[in-house]
Amino acid sequence: MRRPVIAVLGSGGVGAAALPVWSPGIGWPIAAVAVATAAVLAGRPGGTEQGPAAGDRVWRWFTVAAAIALVGVAAVRAAGWLVALCVPVALALASSGLAGGRGWLGLVRGAVELPAAALRGMSAVRAPMSAPGTGPGRGPAAVRLAVATTVGTFLVVVFGALFWAADTAFADLLTRWFVHISFADVMRALLGFALLAAIAVGVLRARPGSESAESTEDRGRRLAAPEWAVPIAMLDVLFGVFVSVQPTTLFGGERYVLGPGGPDYAVYAKGGFGQLMTVTVLTLAVLAALAVWARRETRAQRALLRVLAGVLCLLTLVIVASALTRMGLYARVYGFTVARLLAYLAEAWLGTVFALMLVVGVRLRAHWLPRATVATGVALLLALAAINPEALMARTVLARWGTGYPVDLVYVSGLSADAVEELDRLPEPSRSCALTRLVRDLDRPQPWYAWNLARHRARQLLARRPVTPRPECVHLDTSGYAVTLRSPT
Repeated sequence: MRRPVIAVLGSGGVGAAALPVWSPGIGWPIAAVAVATAAVLAGRPGGTEQGPAAGDRVWRWFTVAAAIALVGVAAVRAAGWLVALCVPVALALASSGLAGGRGWLGLVRGAVELPAAALRGMSAVRAPMSAPGTGPGRGPAAVRLAVATTVGTFLVVVFGALFWAADTAFADLLTRWFVHISFADVMRALLGFALLAAIAVGVLRARPGSESAESTEDRGRRLAAPEWAVPIAMLDVLFGVFVSVQPTTLFGGERYVLGPGGPDYAVYAKGGFGQLMTVTVLTLAVLAALAVWARRETRAQRALLRVLAGVLCLLTLVIVASALTRMGLYARVYGFTVARLLAYLAEAWLGTVFALMLVVGVRLRAHWLPRATVATGVALLLALAAINPEALMARTVLARWGTGYPVDLVYVSGLSADAVEELDRLPEPSRSCALTRLVRDLDRPQPWYAWNLARHRARQLLARRPVTPRPECVHLDTSGYAVTLRSPT
């Protein structure tokens, strides 16, 4: 049997045995390591005959390490939304590393190479099955093995049913084996096998991308200096006027909100943040188009491009700082939620990209910018996981405790085990009300592959300080007292 077939089946077996699929758990990083190991043992090609360049080798090692770290978040954090964000990013990152793209187009193509390669692998398996002349002993090893496994499963089921009906002791043995296996367990195992086997096929069949058409720095430039300089200069003036005449609105913070005629906190933060973030994204698109289409053969053209684009980047960074200030003020007053935290992170990442573009403007060479942009995004996502975002949410929401303002226990009680240490600081009966749902979830038995560090620590804490059932907790719903409960002054 060929090594690739063993790698695919081995990966699928690990997926069936260890992949939690529907919840965070240690099985996720185990599955990632299993696929990486299977690819190495199967002898996946490492690039061209001369081998990848040094920069490409560094990028590939970075993508592998970062992808495993992102998947490893599932073993540390219990927040399902965080794991659901990290795992797809890890797959796209690993796919990009396998494809080896450098430019923007290469990275986009690389991010979808893994699923495309998996589909190609499945098509290659289906094709021989329908080809004329296919018979016993013919076709690829994977097809022959799949047919043999299907036949063997059918025979085991038929003869097992006969033995079960013929002997009571054998029937009791099978009953003890399968009494704890539910339909959900079977579906999880099948889905885990299919997912990891498909990923392994994609890893083994992924093709390195071509770099010939990716560079934008040697393309012919279509816009002369007046054609691009005039609109960029007009944008610079507009941004400058906007920033200069509204310092109070942009950075006024609480003084502006609480002053005469000031807006509501929500209006100031949510409306302003959304508009300023839209400005940031559109400005990034304008600068990307400028990098592709602006002609810069002469020294004067390059100097003009540096000045106008640099001013636009600097003014945009001021707007980014304003948007982050608004959202920070909103979080200090009402606390972070998932949406607010992700919006804050996205705006911080965009600000980082603009800072990188300022560095690009020094030499007007941006071959490293696409990968650096991806790397900073991955770093911010890993930093988000490191700070324990749901503990941060609980801490900022509960900061209103003792101020006389309402505290939304409904929201914090819906957080995962990541927030248990923050909720444990509440006084009774609020502590028990906020932790009741979490205690029920933690009391449910879980298989080994769903073990999670955050849940483990939460069980230890709640074992030391058990939650006391309270009759008041029955009102902990979206229409109950918890929404309108005022913390003591």
